[in-house]
Amino acid sequence: MWLQGLEKNLANEIAEEVGIKVKNSKLIANDIRMSFSGATNRARLMYHCERKSWTAQAFDDTNAVQWVTIDELKRFKPTNELLQQDTKALVKYMQK
Repeated sequence: MWLQGLEKNLANEIAEEVGIKVKNSKLIANDIRMSFSGATNRARLMYHCERKSWTAQAFDDTNAVQWVTIDELKRFKPTNELLQQDTKALVKYMQK
């Protein structure tokens, strides 16, 4: 039940940030780290969604939006370690 709440929130957030409407969200990867020592907790969730609209645009906190092919994604070399991990996981999922 809680997962459905996350998926609804995800659809709302995507629409708010980049103007794309999505449906049929499916959780494909997660990295949840809980700390009991006072360190920062984090939850990273990766979803596969079907889009109901194609036109994306950057709103508010989003700098840029761009559609990319799987080959372009493979060549993407982020400097942030977490983004590197997410990119590898997404490429792996997309190649299934």
